[in-house]
Amino acid sequence: MRKGYPKELRERALSCLSKGMSFRQVSELLDISVFALQDWKKLEASGDICPVRPDVRRTPKHDHKAICEYVKEHQDAYLYEVAAVFGAAVSLIHYVCKKNGL
Repeated sequence: MRKGYPKELRERALSCLSKGMSFRQVSELLDISVFALQDWKKLEASGDICPVRPDVRRTPKHDHKAICEYVKEHQDAYLYEVAAVFGAAVSLIHYVCKKNGL
């Protein structure tokens, strides 16, 4: 997993590089990987050392409201039967029912 560094640390590392220190020296001084420093140098050249990352969230594959309505209409149906209707896993049906108090 990638490690996020504060903007101040990035700026400090880039200022050390601009003063003539090598990538390896800055890496050892600030305990940062050389690859991260190289990436930051490229980002600095493009104009932004801390790009804003979009908040990416997956959209649900199945409509939870539709599952709830179906379960309310067919209260005597087993979870595996409801799962077969929606083409979903039994664990998803259980999760949706539990989350909505069904």
